Amino acid sequence: MTKNKLSANLYHSVNKHLNEHIGDELKRCNTSSNQCVIMLEYTFGREVFYQIDGFINFAKEHNFSEFQIQSTLIHDIGGALNKDTLMLPRVSDYAQYSNLEKSTLNNAL
Repeated sequence: MTKNKLSANLYHSVNKHLNEHIGDELKRCNTSSNQCVIMLEYTFGREVFYQIDGFINFAKEHNFSEFQIQSTLIHDIGGALNKDTLMLPRVSDYAQYSNLEKSTLNNAL
């Protein structure tokens, strides 16, 4: 898989998660999910995409409430939009639960 195709797949997957879980809140705040995805990568690096996907998978498997999912995503997006590179994203330890293709991660970074 090429670097551009992998990046597009990661971007699309995270964008889909954000729209599914906090799309209404983003619209209410006049913020686009596209902007959030860009700022997440800019602030925390591409690994955050795997972490978000893994968190969503883990949350669904363990019956997290929608509120728990939303509050976690909003926390991390708030840090990204504020370019808070010292903040530890709540999703930071969930990459191991991601279903996104990882075999080409090192080649793409």
